[in-house]
Amino acid sequence: MGKRRNATEVAAVRAALQAEFVSNLSNPGMALEDMRLSSTDRCQWRCSAEGCGHQWPARLQFRTRTVKPSGALSVGSAETGPPARENRWPS
Repeated sequence: MGKRRNATEVAAVRAALQAEFVSNLSNPGMALEDMRLSSTDRCQWRCSAEGCGHQWPARLQFRTRTVKPSGALSVGSAETGPPARENRWPS
């Protein structure tokens, strides 16, 4: 089980997610503020990076468990190409 967040942390997570929330696919019409952060509902998300607009479906619970950015303009996107592979084995 993960670390329990305090009210300030929950508010910060909700604010960050609100910028990318499009709709609840599992329960159409249900707003983000009406769902628990641990909800298994599938939702539609839109990247908040300027000029991106990439959309994808994901469960709310998975969006709240990561600190990684979610935009398509990050490493490995169509604009930047695939991420460079690091050679972990000596030649």
